[in-house]
Amino acid sequence: MNTISPIGMGVSMMDFFVRECRAVVDGPMIIIRLGSCGSLSDAKVGDICVPSSSYLVQRNYDYFADDSSASSASPYILSKKFDADPEVTATLVKNMSAQLGDNHVWKGINATADSFYSSQGRQDENFVDNNQELFNELVKYEPGTLTLEMETFLLYHLARTSTIAPLKEESKVKFAATSNKHSIRAGACMMVFAQRKSNEFISKADVARVEPLAGKAVFDSLVEISLGDESELHATEGSVWAL
Repeated sequence: MNTISPIGMGVSMMDFFVRECRAVVDGPMIIIRLGSCGSLSDAKVGDICVPSSSYLVQRNYDYFADDSSASSASPYILSKKFDADPEVTATLVKNMSAQLGDNHVWKGINATADSFYSSQGRQDENFVDNNQELFNELVKYEPGTLTLEMETFLLYHLARTSTIAPLKEESKVKFAATSNKHSIRAGACMMVFAQRKSNEFISKADVARVEPLAGKAVFDSLVEISLGDESELHATEGSVWAL
């Protein structure tokens, strides 16, 4: 059973989406984000990036406080990485390549920012952001950083911290005996809308061309990956999927 759901922008919206879906769905889940991003690498506008891991770029609010002792800290805090599900990632790369060609599909590391502006390195003379060197800091921190956007880190983080609690009672013992202790498996793919190094932006024609191909690759991946025993899944009867 597959569902398409727009969630809005940012880590807070991803938090709402994952937690509230988990609250109303029984059994294991696979969540794949399909969205947009900026490229900090050689990935061009219209290319698809599939992040194998993601870290958070967060504005260090204390740095900007009226306290001189804070000025010795960094204006931006970079978290540790959280990984995508390996099977989901590999399947996405394969199916995206089938739709778009190997030359237009990239696998690497994603950076998720807590702001569209300051923590994505956008310059705004109306505010003190101290982000002029942010891109260089990100690539130095994680040389494999491909993309910058606003949602993927929290998806991967919540998948990693999900528990077996939502499973049906009769499935808990069997599920607990497996190596997978998390009820959510996650992956992501994103279309490059902005080449941040060259300041090139995607055309409407390219969005219209790539979006349905990427969407098909996501659905093909969801169909291809097994969630396990059908008895462990959310019952179709009485659910929205029965409508």
